[in-house]
Amino acid sequence: MLKAHYRIPVIWLLLFVFEVPANAQKMASKQKAVSNQEAETGSWKKYYLRRASDDYAFYWTEKRLPLELRREPIVNWTNPLEEGQINGSTFVWEHEGRPIVIGQLFSYRVGDGKRSLCHVFSSLTDETISGERNGHVFWEPAVPKESGWQTFSAAGNPAEQRSGRLLQMRRLARGFEAFTEEASRGKRELRLLQQPLYRTDEDLKDYDAGLFAYVVGTDPELLILIECDDSADVPKWRYRMAQSTRSTTVATFQKQTVYRYESSERVHQTIHATYLSHHGIDQIPEDF
Repeated sequence: MLKAHYRIPVIWLLLFVFEVPANAQKMASKQKAVSNQEAETGSWKKYYLRRASDDYAFYWTEKRLPLELRREPIVNWTNPLEEGQINGSTFVWEHEGRPIVIGQLFSYRVGDGKRSLCHVFSSLTDETISGERNGHVFWEPAVPKESGWQTFSAAGNPAEQRSGRLLQMRRLARGFEAFTEEASRGKRELRLLQQPLYRTDEDLKDYDAGLFAYVVGTDPELLILIECDDSADVPKWRYRMAQSTRSTTVATFQKQTVYRYESSERVHQTIHATYLSHHGIDQIPEDF
């Protein structure tokens, strides 16, 4: 009986001796994987930011007033549903603190140790602007025949406090639903991120805006800019869509269709498109 009394603690001791090192090894491997992933993510974040800053310049066309790149990307994202381990960053160019151009730089694997670099740009204004890449004009979106802005019919007056206006923006954003349609995948519902990717600086006295995203993974497929302008005669809320995928995209507000982009509209590759999308603008090393 005395021997049996000491047998159980010995068994537990043996289990402890072998289990603890195994768990420690698993934890070390997991931490190493996370560390490697963070290092890789940090690398491509810096790369896209450098390319956005060095390669691109945007202007109000008539007066050639330069737009200013926001200091940091508004989101760094991945798309788990796409092949080639796609990742990218989204940027905003402003004029006097107001968003005018939104752009994405991203890449995906194409084999032979290479990635295909791509860019996407959308105009957030009805005014004439132009874009240059490495000193050459690559984008002059046409002024739309009809304004891209739409007014919320019953949004109420903008709140006086900044925090109150954020609540109003979020409530308005939740009124939208969006999805894409593709021949290979069919209909795919997009997920709304509850917080805006972008918010104008609080030192702007008569203007406030937030940019909300409908995403796959963390990849923005459709963006909605919601803004209020207190300098107007009648302060009001309004919105406009910014396309960010070549797929057919539909958005509804309170169950009514308010936006539709057809994938067959290949104008996204022309210099005058309000939504410009070019893949393969450059080949870059896979380990950039």
